[in-house]
Parts: sequence; C-alpha cells; structure tokens
Amino acid sequence: MDILVVDDDVVSLKLLIHHLKKLGFSNVRGVESATDALRLIKDENHVPDLVFLDINMPGMDGLALIRELENMQFNGDLVLVSGQDKKILHSSIELSRACKVNLVGHIEKPATQSSLAELFERLDDKGIQAGRHEWQPAGRELAAAIEQRELVNHYQPKICLASGAVAGLEALVRWQYPGLGLMGPDRFIGAAEHYGHIDALTHLVVENALRDCRACLQAEEPLSVSINISMLSLSSPEVMTGLYHLVLEHGVSPRRITFEVTESHVLNDRRQPLEILTRLKMLGFGLSIDDYGTGYSSLRQLRDYPFDELKLDRSFIDGISESVSKRNIYNSTVAMAKDLGMTVVAEGVENIDDLNLLKSTGCNFAQGFLLARPMPIETVLEWLPRNEHPVIAVKI
Repeated sequence: MDILVVDDDVVSLKLLIHHLKKLGFSNVRGVESATDALRLIKDENHVPDLVFLDINMPGMDGLALIRELENMQFNGDLVLVSGQDKKILHSSIELSRACKVNLVGHIEKPATQSSLAELFERLDDKGIQAGRHEWQPAGRELAAAIEQRELVNHYQPKICLASGAVAGLEALVRWQYPGLGLMGPDRFIGAAEHYGHIDALTHLVVENALRDCRACLQAEEPLSVSINISMLSLSSPEVMTGLYHLVLEHGVSPRRITFEVTESHVLNDRRQPLEILTRLKMLGFGLSIDDYGTGYSSLRQLRDYPFDELKLDRSFIDGISESVSKRNIYNSTVAMAKDLGMTVVAEGVENIDDLNLLKSTGCNFAQGFLLARPMPIETVLEWLPRNEHPVIAVKI
C-alpha cells in the first residue's frame, strides 16, 4: 500500500511517517504542501492508496485539496489530521462526505503510534481495508463465492442502556478471500448490486443469520432478528415472498424479525418505499431506519413510514459529550422519535463520556467498540447465556 502524508509542519510530517513505518508500512511518502500533493496524485505512476491530510496549511489548504480530489474523482482513501478545534474538524469531515471523498477516519495532532494503530484496528473491525481499492470482484467470481457460501456473518452486541444487559447482536457480513483476508461489505456490495447478485447475497446473509439464530435457540437463548436489507432487493415481490417463506422454514415468527433500511434509500422515491414497507408491516415484520443522520431528512419527513426503531449513525454520536450542538440535535431527535413511538439505538459508541450521556438522556440501546467488537458466532455462543432475550441485527 502506498501512503502519502501531507503536512506543512516538518516535525509533524516526519513524526507521522516514522510512526507509519514502525507499524509496518514501507511505502510512505511525505510532502509539505497541498500543491505538491496534488502534483503527485495526478501522476499515474505515484497515485497513493491512502492520504493523511492536514487541514490547516498555508496556500492551498486541506479543504481546497479535498475539492480537488472530488474533481479528479480520486478513488483512494483519506484520513484527516487536525490540530484545530472539534467544530472545524467536524465541518471538514462533513465537507469530505459532501464531496464524496472516501474518508475512512481522522486523528488529532500530535499523532502517536498508538492512535494510528487504533485507527487501523477500527478499520479492520469495520471490514474497511484502507488504501486497497485496486481489487474489485468480477461478477462471476462473486456469484461463485455466494454459491459456495464463502461469506459469513460476524456479530456485534447491542446493549440495553437501562439494564446494561445484552439486548441483541448486529451481524456484519464478511468474505474470506484467499490472499486478501477477511473483507467487509464495502468491497463487494456495490459489485453485487452492479452485477445483479444482490438478491442471492441477501438470501445467503439472511439464511446464515437464521441458522445462527437456531444455534442460539438450541442454547436456550430466545432471540429476534433485525436484517439490514437493500431496497433494491425489496422492490421485487418474488424476493419479499422468498424471504418470508425462508423465515417460516426456519421456524421463526415474522414478529421476531425487523428489517433495517437506510435513510437515503427511503427518501429517494416515496411511493415505492411506502408500499414495500407497509406490506412488510402487514406481514408482521418490524421496521427500523438505519444510519439516521447521514442523509438530509428530518423525522417529520419519515413519520409517514411505519418504523418501530431509529438507529443513529456513528457520525451523529461520536464526541457528543463534548459538542453542545450535537447534544441539542440529539436531544430533539430522541424526543421526536419517542413521540412517534420509536425506540432509539446509538451506533459507534467509542468513549465512556459519550456512553454516560446516552444513558442519562433516554437512548434505549447502544453498540460500539467501547462495549464489544464483532465476533464469530462460536464466540457469541460462549457469551450469550449470560444475557437474556438477545436480538440479532443483520447488516449487508
């Protein structure tokens, strides 16, 4: 992997390069200006896989370079490096997302080897392999992997904030690919949709989750399942019917299943999502709006949909204990969700201060690395007996 570090402060630049090399990254280059960085990135022979970018630099700053990366459709990954206050960092993160640059994380100055190691560890746990965009699965290859059941689910606990008990699990699909290791969904979901394999992939992930549910039931752990599913799949009546019968074949009541859909997918076209989600509700399934806070909707726009649960995106939660503006938005969101009869789940909880704030402000559930990391079902089965009424959430 080729890494480029961009920082006008020579000391910070050399320190970051030193830490990266200590972590085993040998191909690391550094430049002291965004102009030099842009020149390198435009050179076909020197395009980096991963860029560490300082936000505040003289001349062309980090924000301007982000816009340039958007214009040139840079397909590598970006990590923001900042010594600025949290509002500036937050706005820079939002700019990166608005420009559709592939932002995978941020670190504060001065960078340390431990903070960098933690960054890469978080990315691995999320199934994100920073800087590795050179490989994309071929349609035939992905179809074969689905048919041969090479994709597996890992599970991350969801914790009840009122009792501290495990309330459920979120399943995260992984592909064990020879030579590349365990790959997360960001590496193959787009290809599955592009090549028309998303329905088969959805079927496999759901079937894996239901099989694991049965394993938990055999361990005398009653549970329900929540499935994050593509609206592209649900647009097909045949797929909806097939999933319904698949659930019944495994001896699971539809009332023990919640489908999760992302906010943006719901708002693209009101008519079709309204019909699909209403039909699911009529069949007895629960419904959850996932990754709330990443789109441009308000709960008022979503109130016409029959959702039971609201999942707050990690970008909505991270650092909430230190941000007055985030807390104000969060408080109004939780209040409105509860007025609409929805439970609230906070995703991506990674520090104790954020967790304590969530506990004291009416949030129902939380999940994140602070609480527990994703684990194989075998590990889950060792630890589920210590908890009551688990719920599995499946993300594809």
